[in-house]
Parts: sequence; C-alpha cells; structure tokens
Amino acid sequence: MAEQAKFLTGSLFKHVSVMSLTASVGLMAIFLVDFVDMIFISMLGKAELAAAVGYAGAILFFTTSFGIGMSIAAAALVARALGAGDEEEAKRKATHALIYGFVFGSIFAALVWLNLGFFVTLLGAAGETHALAVHYLQIIVPTLPFLMIGMVGGAILRAHGDAKRAMMATIYGGLVNAVLDPILIFGLDLELTGAAYASVAARLTIAAVSLLPIIKHYGGFVKPEARDLMLDLRPIFALAFPAILTQLATPIGQAYVTRAMAEYGEAAVAGMAIVGRLTPKRSA
Repeated sequence: MAEQAKFLTGSLFKHVSVMSLTASVGLMAIFLVDFVDMIFISMLGKAELAAAVGYAGAILFFTTSFGIGMSIAAAALVARALGAGDEEEAKRKATHALIYGFVFGSIFAALVWLNLGFFVTLLGAAGETHALAVHYLQIIVPTLPFLMIGMVGGAILRAHGDAKRAMMATIYGGLVNAVLDPILIFGLDLELTGAAYASVAARLTIAAVSLLPIIKHYGGFVKPEARDLMLDLRPIFALAFPAILTQLATPIGQAYVTRAMAEYGEAAVAGMAIVGRLTPKRSA
C-alpha cells in the first residue's frame, strides 16, 4: 500500500516540483504541436484556413475546460482514498470518474456537435470560413469523450504519484499529431481535414496511453454497480461542477475576443490564431 499512497512520505517540495514540472512538460508538448499545426496550415497560404482554426480553437478550448474540471474531481477523490489506505475505494472512484467523464463528455459533445453552426456563427464566422470551421469541428468534437478519458486517466495516474506516465500520455499524443500533420495535410492533400484527423488520432493515443498504466500497474478498475455509481455521483460533481465553472472563464473570454476580432475580417482572426499559438494559455 505504501506505493499507492506515495504522497504520504518523502519531501513535500520534491512531490510538488515533480508533479508541477511533469505537468508543464506535458502541456508544453501540446502547445508545441498546436504551434506546428498552425505552421503547416499557414504554409497552405489560405487565410480562411487559419481563420477557421481560430474560430474552432475557441470552441475546442471551451469543450476541453469541461474535461479539466472532471480530471480535478477524479484526482482529488482517488488521492484521498489512497491516502486513507483504501486501494479498492480508490479503484472504485477511478472507475466511476472515468464512466461519468465518458458519459457526460458524450452528452456534452453531442450538444455541441448539433449546434456547431450556431456557435461558429456566434463567434462571427461567415461564408467559406464558417463552413471550414464547422467541418473541422465536426471531425474533432465527437472525440471529446476519449479526450475526457485521457484527461481523467492522467489525473488518476497523478493521484498515484505517477507523474512520468501521466506526462508521457500527452507527449505521445503530441508526437502522433506532429507526425501525422504533414502526412495528412500535404502528403494526402487533405489540408484542414488532415489536421483534424491528426488531432483525432492524438486524442485516441492520449486516452490509450493514460489507461494502460492504470490497468498494468495499479490494479485496473472495478466492475461498476448501479448503486455505487449513484452514490459517487454527488461527490464527483460536487468537485467537478465548480471546477468546470472556473475553467470556463478563460475560453469564454477568448470567445468574446474572437467575436470582436471577427469584425476586422479573416486575416485578423487568422493572425490572432497564430498569436494564440505563440502565447499559449490554459485555464488554471
């Protein structure tokens, strides 16, 4: 059990430093791939493509914030159970957090997907740029449940103190995206569609690489029971709901800025999208 309750022993400074640095490296990998993504799109020489990514990015940032809130809840509940010395309870919390993340991520993704045209219009996109942004999002948004699995899975690994494996999940996802981008965008001449498919592959990779260590090294998951699922619904969302609301502040602000920038045309939105990749931001 000592291995499971890793944060109960050792240097507090070391724990904080390791967890912070590995999380930062993982985020930097994602930011770097976003930047490379934009470089490839910009090389196509079409302002409407870069502008479409800018509009889509505001909506994707919004959906990602939902996953961040769920991962915060999962990490808190699993870490508390491990600290109390109850490994079975930790596996139960992990199982239920993943299930709720996938189910509610699916519902949220469906609601967003069905209203993509409205949301993109709300941001100020029109004409071909509007169509491109909707098409891009139609490919990526359905993978939100798998991104939720990856984010919650990474949070579970961090609750176990396994910062390295949590970091590697995002790094592998970034590498997959970086390798597929030029192949799909230029090699197969798929342009924006290729960039979207590369992002889909990256999300699936993050989900798989996050789950495998939990199964292999930490006992996996338990068989879900309806009664236990209902019992854990309240504590999970008691933590997740305020965390989600907190995370939404930044993407809502970005959406407002995107809407204001849309009045100056596609070139302005494209420029803002490029600057956004140079100065990455993430909800805290």
